[in-house]
Amino acid sequence: MNKRDWMAGAGAGALAAACAPAFARPAPAGASTGPRARRLPPLEGHQDRAAWLRYLGQSFRTRSGTLLRLARLDEVPVSSAGVDQFRLVFEVSAAAGFPGGLHVLQHASGQRLTLLLDDAAAGELHAHFSLLA
Repeated sequence: MNKRDWMAGAGAGALAAACAPAFARPAPAGASTGPRARRLPPLEGHQDRAAWLRYLGQSFRTRSGTLLRLARLDEVPVSSAGVDQFRLVFEVSAAAGFPGGLHVLQHASGQRLTLLLDDAAAGELHAHFSLLA
């Protein structure tokens, strides 16, 4: 490779890197940005508290098309050591009551998981977790 070819390649790479932010699409309203959004942990088989905390504010779609947003993670007090209990609280976008039960949820990243969701207050569904630490 001669010096001219190398400079042309390096110049094109530098120009592309400089222009990329100008042509990037803005993130949709309410979407997470930055390293946290790019590196979400896998959902299937790794459902501990730390993983779910990274998904707070994220939306999931059911097979019927209903949108659920992970609003908060509530701690559940336990009396025995070595047990981690918590509850995920999902806000439901459907105007009519969305029934609790076994639901397949899909994240925008394409990940799918099945959760048992309980009916709670109006517009909320809960998923309960009890894990051995």
